[in-house]
Amino acid sequence: MPLVYFFSKCSQRIIRKKFKKLLREYKFGAFLRFWIVWYLEIGFASIIGVLSTEYYKILENPFRLSNYFICWFFIVMII
Repeated sequence: MPLVYFFSKCSQRIIRKKFKKLLREYKFGAFLRFWIVWYLEIGFASIIGVLSTEYYKILENPFRLSNYFICWFFIVMII
């Protein structure tokens, strides 16, 4: 990204025009990409957390129980 910003300040008009256009598209694209990656990471981590919890051992440890419910909370929030 710094390279694109550097070339958008170039003195040659053709190069500057191309990289300014790329820079404008990247600003929205970076936010969208961050949002999608965040949803995927949290979603997959929550699904793995729910599937890896053995149901008969949930009540043995309060941390497993809280982890189980937090994972379900994130799954519901994502959907």
